[in-house]
Amino acid sequence: MASDKQLSDIRPGQPIQIKITGCPKAEAQRKTLTQLCERDKTVQIERRRLKRARPIDWRRRAGRLWGGRSRRIDVVRLDPGANYTVFGSVETLQKLKSVENFVEITPA
Repeated sequence: MASDKQLSDIRPGQPIQIKITGCPKAEAQRKTLTQLCERDKTVQIERRRLKRARPIDWRRRAGRLWGGRSRRIDVVRLDPGANYTVFGSVETLQKLKSVENFVEITPA
């Protein structure tokens, strides 16, 4: 669990290591935590790779070919022990404060 001392030690503009200690039960908190973890560079690279690998479903629509992709695969797992490194912007620190009971935060 992150304390106020941990959050106050971190300044905006530095990388932050986020370690997930538990999964929130509230849907809004899960969504916030997922959005925070999606800012990790390795997650973004994997998401781009999966996007290119997803097949395009071509079909006729109004006499023309229309391409559509299937839904994206979730890359972020909210399992306890998962680590993500994100840039510590002011917005990131504010969002981390709302889910601080489920993460450990350390400067990277």
